[in-house]
Amino acid sequence: MGRYTDLSDVTVAIKTFYRTDKLERALKSLVGLNVAKVIVTDDGKITQEKRSLYERFRKFLPLEVVELPYDSGIGKCRNVALEMTETPYFAIMDDDMEATPSFVNLKTILEQDDTLGGVAGCWLEYGKFKCVVSNLAEEGGYLIRYDPREINARFAGNIPYLIFDFIPNSALFRVGALKDYHWDNNYVIGYEHLDFYWGHKKLGRWKFAVTPSTIFFHNPGGSRGYLKNRFSRKKINHSREYFLKKWGLKGVIVRSYGLGDPSLKRILMLKLRQKLPLYLANFIRW
Repeated sequence: MGRYTDLSDVTVAIKTFYRTDKLERALKSLVGLNVAKVIVTDDGKITQEKRSLYERFRKFLPLEVVELPYDSGIGKCRNVALEMTETPYFAIMDDDMEATPSFVNLKTILEQDDTLGGVAGCWLEYGKFKCVVSNLAEEGGYLIRYDPREINARFAGNIPYLIFDFIPNSALFRVGALKDYHWDNNYVIGYEHLDFYWGHKKLGRWKFAVTPSTIFFHNPGGSRGYLKNRFSRKKINHSREYFLKKWGLKGVIVRSYGLGDPSLKRILMLKLRQKLPLYLANFIRW
């Protein structure tokens, strides 16, 4: 797993709303990683089922739960957890994700590359490898998300990582980078992720990376009530309008397929094959 396997200086933050069954799996996946603290910010309806879940996991995790006003939003939830953090490292994962022991690779990379503000893992979603990454640029008043022409792998020991402007929502950050720019409280759902990385791109102080050596299981979906809120056209349109006005943009154009794109995966595999352990080289073929 690399030299730096001590996670006692890492705080993990999970924002939750409705999906208690998925949250249970997320919390269970953190048992045994020995992180300093797990903070759940809950802006959903507090049910007896949730209360029982939190009480049970306090026996196995250094768990703190913050109950926020209903639908406070993802920006507010993440920032509340950040304000409570006393460690130098702060990780985020959604309540539909499960961490794996390969989580430690994220810290190894940050310890060995002080230009990075954060590094993310990739996902296994419905049994398939997924890694949504892109670079960001402004052209003619539009924000462009695009795939780079060249992929140059870096290594922390034998752990590969790649630099991108925009990385997945399963990442470990330096708290110092988050003090320079963090999440915007005005986003309830939608565009908060893009805002975070565009803000950092404009700031220009930190780079971000992704490593295919760290995997999170991603279990999307939820109840009808959850999906109605998650994909609310009204909420997403409000976030989009706010985002465009904030940054003085006309729109967002996506020209990126991330590491799920077959051509990018082939390039990545060729670049990594000679240095990766055999089990990981085979893994990248997905």
